[in-house]
Amino acid sequence: MRPAVVLPGHGDEFRDMVLIDDLSDYMHTMWKQCEAARAKGLNAEQAAASLDLARFEQYYPRFPGWTDSMVVRRRLGSVQRVYQLLDARK
Repeated sequence: MRPAVVLPGHGDEFRDMVLIDDLSDYMHTMWKQCEAARAKGLNAEQAAASLDLARFEQYYPRFPGWTDSMVVRRRLGSVQRVYQLLDARK
């Protein structure tokens, strides 16, 4: 598919398909970091706190006023889902 416009579930519509590549890279990076955290024995909250996604801040900036702990809580659901999928592979 080559859409002219993407209407995401969150955020504004966009036409630059490079954003899809950026999102894919973000998700792949998060998955790999979660995999590594799981292998080290970190629980989901520890993994969420250890994620290094700074290079994606230009695409997914922190909300104004958010603390580090708020960012960890926001990421926790995604990390928990990755952990569930990793567990399902066993």
